[in-house]
Amino acid sequence: MKKRLFFLPALLLAPIFLNAGQVAAADPTHTDTGNSNTAVQFIESTTPLKILTVPHIHFGIDNEIEGGTAAVYKMQDEGDFINDAGQPDTLESTKEITIQDSRTTPGANSWTLQAQLDGSFAVKNDSSTSFEGQIRFLDVISSTHTGGTEAAKLNPGATIGNNASAVVATRDADSYGTASMKFDNSNIELIVPATAELTAGVVYQTTITWTLTDAP
Repeated sequence: MKKRLFFLPALLLAPIFLNAGQVAAADPTHTDTGNSNTAVQFIESTTPLKILTVPHIHFGIDNEIEGGTAAVYKMQDEGDFINDAGQPDTLESTKEITIQDSRTTPGANSWTLQAQLDGSFAVKNDSSTSFEGQIRFLDVISSTHTGGTEAAKLNPGATIGNNASAVVATRDADSYGTASMKFDNSNIELIVPATAELTAGVVYQTTITWTLTDAP
């Protein structure tokens, strides 16, 4: 039986190859352009000065009692804590202060951050087991900012106590934007007075109130 070969003209094959891998671009026959408008407006924030973060601070669980002697203990990463429900918990030292300044008024270019202890260090729900401690801020490992030209500054040696406030940090000229200060464990310490009568194995705790104002 004889095999017959059929040859298709090249012109008939061209559209097949174009469809397989190539698309012929057609020239547009009609074009047009148009315009629209866009706009936005802003208002002053209702809270132009805002505390974003302030540090939780734990001073450890294995501090040895030194009766009749003033002692200083450095901040630790975490430790035991009694939560608001009265249950044992863990308090992690967060080690950062972050302030947001959204003011746009000319001349509004500084802020002050104060802090104080809201009472003695005491056992939860047992104020009779307590001592009058102080917290001292020594330094920061970094101070950064987004917006503005001046970084926030720690007040070295700022010491807060029971209802005794101190200026912990400030930011001066051109304070617009967000400012952040970070600590390590050597930067914050607890001062226990020589008169403290301590009980082993209990958790002493209190709260810190932080106040941010636009006063220089």
